[in-house]
Amino acid sequence: MSLAVFKFIPGWLAVIVISRDVVIMVGFAIFSINNIVVKRKPSLVSKCTTVIQLVTALLVLLNPKIIGAFYMKWPLFWSVAVLTILSGLHYMYICLNIFQEDAKNNQGRK
Repeated sequence: MSLAVFKFIPGWLAVIVISRDVVIMVGFAIFSINNIVVKRKPSLVSKCTTVIQLVTALLVLLNPKIIGAFYMKWPLFWSVAVLTILSGLHYMYICLNIFQEDAKNNQGRK
């Protein structure tokens, strides 16, 4: 967030990254409210997203020291955005499947 405040990264990128995390937290809150137990296992897409986010943050912070960093930033920004969105959509897909399974299990109990 502070990278966006100090204009090291675009504001829209910070919004995408933070929004994904908020959506994930809301999803877990909904599971908790409905007493649905979920294994908290990060997906491969999520792990790749974390790696590219860390690489981007490191590049942005070391920008003056790395030759050609200016040309690498924008492809990394877009990579972070795409992977973050894909990761968020993947988690939504997983959550919807868990809700469907829970609904099927609850129908079988009635």
